[in-house]
Amino acid sequence: MNRHAINFNLSKSQLRQATTLLLALSLSLTAHWSMAPCSAEPGAPATTDTTNDTTAGNSTGEGPGVATNSDTSTDSTTDIQGGSIKIPYRVPSNTAANTASTNPATRASGRINTPTETMALKPSASGDSWDQLESKGEKAAYNCEYGDAERFLKEAVEKARNFPAGDLRLAKSSGELGRLLAIRGRFGEAEPLLEEELAVKTVASGAEDEHLIPAMSSMVRFYLLHGSAAKANPLAEKILSFVEGKLNEARTQAKGKVTLQAGQPLQAWAGEASAVMRDPLIEWAIACDEIGNIYASKNSSADNAVSATKDNAVNNGASSGANSAQTNAKEATAENMSLAERLFTAALNVKSTVLGAHHLSLANSYDSLGVLALTRKDYEEAEANLKDALDITERIQPPENYQVYARLDKLGKCLLQENKLAEAEALYLRAQDFWKAAPSKNGNEARAAFALANIYAQEKKYAEAAPLFEKALQLAEQNSGPDSVALVPYLDRYAYVLYYLGMREQTDELRARAQAITEGNTSITMSKDANAAGLQQF
Repeated sequence: MNRHAINFNLSKSQLRQATTLLLALSLSLTAHWSMAPCSAEPGAPATTDTTNDTTAGNSTGEGPGVATNSDTSTDSTTDIQGGSIKIPYRVPSNTAANTASTNPATRASGRINTPTETMALKPSASGDSWDQLESKGEKAAYNCEYGDAERFLKEAVEKARNFPAGDLRLAKSSGELGRLLAIRGRFGEAEPLLEEELAVKTVASGAEDEHLIPAMSSMVRFYLLHGSAAKANPLAEKILSFVEGKLNEARTQAKGKVTLQAGQPLQAWAGEASAVMRDPLIEWAIACDEIGNIYASKNSSADNAVSATKDNAVNNGASSGANSAQTNAKEATAENMSLAERLFTAALNVKSTVLGAHHLSLANSYDSLGVLALTRKDYEEAEANLKDALDITERIQPPENYQVYARLDKLGKCLLQENKLAEAEALYLRAQDFWKAAPSKNGNEARAAFALANIYAQEKKYAEAAPLFEKALQLAEQNSGPDSVALVPYLDRYAYVLYYLGMREQTDELRARAQAITEGNTSITMSKDANAAGLQQF
């Protein structure tokens, strides 16, 4: 024990020296081993990591060679389709690289390496073929060694640019590198590479658009999410021109049921596609649905921009410039809605030909078209589409499936907008039996009871509405808890009905509880008389 005591009886200077040495050793080990290869497969979710962008090993994945990339990209949820590089990937953020060098030129280069590290990571450019470089780049990306992946793929692109025009190897390398840069948030660098991929595929296919639709769709998606709508819209129009042209051609030529032949897509409007043609045609529908959804989502963004512009103009007193911006935003919204509707319609027509008139996939298209019609307040068109969506869904899915009530609810809200209370009431009344076999796991049973109770309240049938509001409140409490803010509308509407039934004390308690939840004060205790209103007591 004395020996151990002597060892720890150090002077302050000795302690400082020992602490410094230990800290230096710790930093050295951290810099050397901080990056472990990502085990996630391409396209599989990976956990967030805040370590340096380093490679655990040399360019072949062996040994302890280390390099630190100063790219400060963070986690990205970009979904760039095509190729073998998929996301979500873990995109490490930079930490040690910030202090590893004080040379501005070195920091600007994006790499901070020692000579040994540079030798260890330098791709063997002189002897590697395109196949080897491409394979190494994909493997490095798979292992989350993004610095190495980028360098290998860049060299693969340079080699492929020496191949004959239209060689698809260039499209592969440019596309993979572009998607890798997009994963890292470097969209400006990714854009020309993804454009090059599409250009090469166009040359290789002889400008046969039917083979390019998935690639064009991916490019439109990139433009809309990370680039410019000015580039996206012409390409979307090109997709539509081809698909709509084929559909119109098929309509004029169809004389009856005709089977599609390989190489002649959609030659019969009334027929169904043969099995050999199904995959390419379904790709058309998927492409149209995908970019249609993006255009539809931009409607709400544009609407919010219009409202924000108007509010700012009122606050700042600048009306002329605001009016111009508001007009531009409205025009953009109208264009987005028009493109979305055409894309959804094209997808619907393709799927009708390929899959038949009652496939569940068609319900998605009818649903999308119905929601668009609701947005522009075309309730008659919305009702027709939403009825088709619900009809197909109910034929295929069991009543407790979440999609059934979701589509019934959209139709019900449309009917209420048209003041068709009797039809909406019948619809929501039918929904009350959806969960007889098993309770709802997502709150739809509470929503269905609440919706029907609101219709009764609107019709001044307060005695019929009250037990439904009670049931809806109890179910909502089971789903969300007794103090959830989600209960506030249930409490408010229940109190409204009880007021007209003359139950003022219970009305006040419900309103007080709603206010307490809203204000974050849950200390109010319900009285014993609350049970007289059928309210569950806690």
